[in-house]
Amino acid sequence: MNDKQKELLDSGRIISGSLAVIAITIVIQLLQSQSLSSYLTFALFCFATSIPLLVFCFSKFSIVPQTKDIRPIYGILLIASSLITIIGLCLIFFHLNIIAGGLFTLISIIVIIFEMKA
Repeated sequence: MNDKQKELLDSGRIISGSLAVIAITIVIQLLQSQSLSSYLTFALFCFATSIPLLVFCFSKFSIVPQTKDIRPIYGILLIASSLITIIGLCLIFFHLNIIAGGLFTLISIIVIIFEMKA
């Protein structure tokens, strides 16, 4: 395994682990709500989808032997679950304020576009 692959493993662990913790924290906070708006309900669906995928990615990036290559499907799952988590976060901002939700969504799209070009 070369240095680039080790760097990808580290990045995958950091991204999947931190997003999973954020999503779990938000779900715990949502559990304390008396009722959920439509934005929060859809955000909950996003987190219910992304948490298992993120935990799966975290476990795969954590236990890959040093001699094996990373399967491309793990990267695809990490990207998909990250995008689903970002959508959930956008919905939470829309619940709080339409303008804040729009700003968060716009800036998230810009950052993703810049990251894809880099």
